[in-house]
Amino acid sequence: MSSAAGNPMEDRGPQVNQGADRLDLGEDPSPEELEADIARTRRELGETVEALSEKLDPKVQADRQLEHLKERAREQVGHAREQVDHARESAQSTLTHAKHVVADSDSSAPGLIAAATGAALFAAIGLLIIRRR
Repeated sequence: MSSAAGNPMEDRGPQVNQGADRLDLGEDPSPEELEADIARTRRELGETVEALSEKLDPKVQADRQLEHLKERAREQVGHAREQVDHARESAQSTLTHAKHVVADSDSSAPGLIAAATGAALFAAIGLLIIRRR
């Protein structure tokens, strides 16, 4: 039989009482030492139960997941903004280049219109893609 199907307590190995070394087992502890050990054990047990309760609390888990999703959304928004900025810069560069080509040469107006339309179309498609994400 595999260890995964066995008793979970068997999978942990030998259990050691971590508080056993606090008292000298060779001598009988005084009542004060016993009371102090009991108080310490209760405090540690309370802390352990509190930590487990928080870890298993559905509201805490939901809050952690919500924070994780918010962070991912912020990252995606930042990435989308970078892409929009890049598309805008590219469109502006294309339009600036088209203006210079027209000003510097006797090229035909249809070529300029096609270049400007292409740049505007590229920018618009980039915005649509980013908004759908």
